[in-house]
Amino acid sequence: MTQPFRPFFLLAALDAIIGVALWPSPGSAWHRQELLFGMVPAVLAGFLLTALPRWTGQPLASRFVTPAMLVLWLPGRVFDGPVVPLFIVVLTLIVAWHVFAAGGRRDVKVVALLVFLSAGGMIADDHGTRLALAAILGLVMVLGGRIIPALTAAYLGRDGQAFSFARREWLEAGAAWLAVVGLSTWVMAPGTKAAAIAGALAAAGQVARLVQWQFWRVLRRPELLVLHAAYSWIAVGFAGGGIHAWTTGAVGLMCLGIMASMVRRQMRMAFERSTMMSVAFAFGFVAALVRALADSLGGDRTIWLGLAAFAWIAAYLLFVVAFGRILLRLGSGSPLRRQ
Repeated sequence: MTQPFRPFFLLAALDAIIGVALWPSPGSAWHRQELLFGMVPAVLAGFLLTALPRWTGQPLASRFVTPAMLVLWLPGRVFDGPVVPLFIVVLTLIVAWHVFAAGGRRDVKVVALLVFLSAGGMIADDHGTRLALAAILGLVMVLGGRIIPALTAAYLGRDGQAFSFARREWLEAGAAWLAVVGLSTWVMAPGTKAAAIAGALAAAGQVARLVQWQFWRVLRRPELLVLHAAYSWIAVGFAGGGIHAWTTGAVGLMCLGIMASMVRRQMRMAFERSTMMSVAFAFGFVAALVRALADSLGGDRTIWLGLAAFAWIAAYLLFVVAFGRILLRLGSGSPLRRQ
């Protein structure tokens, strides 16, 4: 049976490339649709459907889950309307069934955030778009809060010495509630003084989480540093860095880093170096930085937008080149060793 991450990660990367390459023609509304309801749900499906058996201790309900989900996802990239949120709704039901069947409370928040993402897809206005993005950012914070410290600790303890971060429950709870208030205020009343204050407090909470994960200890490991860097864009967005600090930075860069990380993990080469992917991560960060800067510039931004688009396409194209054969199962072995 095909592992879920294989087709969905490949399709997500191709969708990211095509969506930005065609962006100047269809307009910004279609561009948001591509990111929030096309690329990101594909990444979520690949990640969650692959991780669920390990989280819950039970396999997926049927071997037809992955092909059925692919059949649902593909029409949503062509047609608007109810086809778009249907994929997310079905993914939510699958995740909910496995989580509640396993009796695990830890993953209930993931189900709740998927429900909000589904709701955002059904609301055809700016409130729906903001709700969907807020739900995705919540998933980045929840899943990133598991993946980043776990991988960082595994790397720091790779020499046989067990390593773990001191988890401060009060800090985690405080950062979570500040993020909830910050995102809720932004969804309901963007641009207000209340949203700015709530965002500043939420940014402080996310910075505290990053410091707790000791990002400075992985500065020479691009495959880990990219996850910390992606998470830092959440704080930048809360602090008023513009919506593209969240979309291009936090979401785009985190998707790139998580996809690469899961492929490496599944191929049992978690910390193997790859020059190609290091360059891809650099392009992803440049895309986020330039796109965020473009939001603060006046006048003609054509050159800046073009540069951001080029960097974004280059980042995901390099991902396809680095991992395409693995995801398609057209070869064996680790292509990373040949890069």
